[in-house]
Amino acid sequence: MDYKDQYEKDVLRLAEIIENYTSIPSDNIYNFIKGNSVTRLLSSSCNFCENDSQREMLSILFDFKNIFQNLQSYENNKAYIFKSSTDTKDYYANFFHDKIDKERFAVSFLDTKNNLITTKILFTGSLNSSFVDLREIVKESLFLNSNAIIIAHNHPSGDPTPSVEDIKCTNNIFTAMNTCGIRLLDHIIVGNRTFSFADDGLIDHNLPSSTPLPFSGTKSESIKSKISNIQNVPNFTDFSL
Repeated sequence: MDYKDQYEKDVLRLAEIIENYTSIPSDNIYNFIKGNSVTRLLSSSCNFCENDSQREMLSILFDFKNIFQNLQSYENNKAYIFKSSTDTKDYYANFFHDKIDKERFAVSFLDTKNNLITTKILFTGSLNSSFVDLREIVKESLFLNSNAIIIAHNHPSGDPTPSVEDIKCTNNIFTAMNTCGIRLLDHIIVGNRTFSFADDGLIDHNLPSSTPLPFSGTKSESIKSKISNIQNVPNFTDFSL
């Protein structure tokens, strides 16, 4: 059996599995995959799902896949380790690739060696906003005994440039986590590319939360103008342990 034959059989089998679990007709799934790609199944579910229940069940299947793969990697001693902002951007570009229909806010919880404990989507918003509850982030961090966190959200518009609200939210989270002795390493925004607060010099877990915002470093002029009146936004350079 050649590759094309196997691919055809896998598409048919996947369509059958999804139909059995979600009641979405397998023909709809099959035709969508053949005309688009399997990676767009969740982000474009409105094209073939008939109701919210089907979309929710499909989302659960994707969550199962992601959790299974994370556990499998961990058991194979290949747990994800964040060593730099490059690792962070690559991880979240993949994490959000099928979650572009609306804004989602995720948190990665890390141990003392920056090994990934788990990543959770804690808040879901509309196409242009997401509600973030600091208490929920603190509660999950303490419950998981995490030493550091990385936060991320997606911009369905495709433009990952942080808004004033994004910067204020990051600063609030940094301050709250700093109070608990937990480091905020980075904030990633995913659109048609990824933006790292760490790369742009906007986070530094080694600085106290009261440190005024410095304007040196690699911050772009557009970001500088947005944050010119915002204080207490720390500066960041690397993921030192």
